[in-house]
Amino acid sequence: VYPEPDVTSALSLRVASVVAAKARDFALYRVPEGQRAYYVRVAVGNRGPEPASFAEGVPWWLHVSGDPLVPATSMPGSFAECRAPEIDEPMSAGQSAEGCLVFFVPKDKSVESVDFQPGDVTTAVRWTP
Repeated sequence: VYPEPDVTSALSLRVASVVAAKARDFALYRVPEGQRAYYVRVAVGNRGPEPASFAEGVPWWLHVSGDPLVPATSMPGSFAECRAPEIDEPMSAGQSAEGCLVFFVPKDKSVESVDFQPGDVTTAVRWTP
């Protein structure tokens, strides 16, 4: 259930894969020094009954070793290797979207989980690779 003030909807969530990106995928882009890119394929659907709004974007995070949370990185629409889910705002009941998110993780860290975290850490739904 995804709560908001005066609105409640049930969301369906899925993490299909977590894979390290190939360096050649970023030949035209700059990966921050000391970072490695990961692709995370996700899906989100609104089962209703109300529309769901994501004011700050859909809250997917990578939880990495040492306990930090890493946010997804915005990539240009021309980046064909990994395209973010296209989500209408608000997402109507019955709608769903799937796509790929890019995360930059320090090379000395490992991915412990993919988290859907709409609030503080107590609201996290967690998948372990």
